[in-house]
Amino acid sequence: MLLLAALTTGLTANAQLLKKLPRAVQKDLKNLKYISSGSYHLVTYNKTTFRLDTVTSLVQGFYLSAYEVTNDDWHMFHKSIVARDSKDEAMRYMPDTVAWIKAFPYSYNEPMVNMYFWHPGYANYPVVGITWNQAKEYCDWKSEQINKKLKEEGVTDFIVVLRMPTENEWMYVANPDYKTHNELLKSKSYKSNLVSYNGLIDKDGYQANFGPITDTLDYMFKSFIDDGAFHTANVNSYKPNVFGLYNIRGNVEEWVSDESTMPQTGGQYLQIMIPKTTEANTTLHSAKGGSWYDGPYYLSQKASKSYPANTCSPITGFRVAMDIVELKPAAGK
Repeated sequence: MLLLAALTTGLTANAQLLKKLPRAVQKDLKNLKYISSGSYHLVTYNKTTFRLDTVTSLVQGFYLSAYEVTNDDWHMFHKSIVARDSKDEAMRYMPDTVAWIKAFPYSYNEPMVNMYFWHPGYANYPVVGITWNQAKEYCDWKSEQINKKLKEEGVTDFIVVLRMPTENEWMYVANPDYKTHNELLKSKSYKSNLVSYNGLIDKDGYQANFGPITDTLDYMFKSFIDDGAFHTANVNSYKPNVFGLYNIRGNVEEWVSDESTMPQTGGQYLQIMIPKTTEANTTLHSAKGGSWYDGPYYLSQKASKSYPANTCSPITGFRVAMDIVELKPAAGK
């Protein structure tokens, strides 16, 4: 995969490139949405000047899956590794299903341990119990599968690189301020992002799967089940955002590719879920978007959590981003 990484340096996706690929490959990539280049604004508090500063970030065009990676997707990945290597080797790619009990030892989650990854009723639910390292392995495998098919179809001038989105890309598509995107302002779903809780609730009810909401006296006026899901929900639940992406906020928080500059996330329940790592040289990575367990704050654009790359939980999943790279022959050839 080092070659692919080198080839993508300085290159961006193009809205028309996907249409140039063979139909068989397009079918495999049908859930990927093209996200055009643009910018977003983030307001931060300046502790030196005691004022609010507005930072503008630019994002180059890329592709992003409309859905989170599902249990069914992960089963196909696992079966492919079994066929390529062995059952023993493939074991290290299995989700940690016991994470449901490790995270919530005082809850009755044995049914989730036994059925969530295995029962066909959960096939289209987001895969959880996946480390950042495993998510990267999945993206590398998927890239290899698609590029192998491209080669079989006689395509030699394009390759694809599937990966996790960067934090900057994720914040762009989760951005509640769409004023810089004139074409998106005309979207029928745009108005739903202007209602209470910034689109989490609209006239049709809750539009995200997230945790309880309580007032200052701990009175709960939104429980886990009020949004229609107690734990995770089907990946095509609720309304998509203006980019056509489902559950970009809520359902499961999503790994992003960047190393985190934040300290490892603390908090009482997170310390239970993901113990602080004692391994040397273990990198930290961010998870964005909040989950079925989190309150509205963690569903906001700028909120992040920071975990070691080798840890997992039942609230963390991921979605796939992609670049399509046009290969140009070296000069003189």
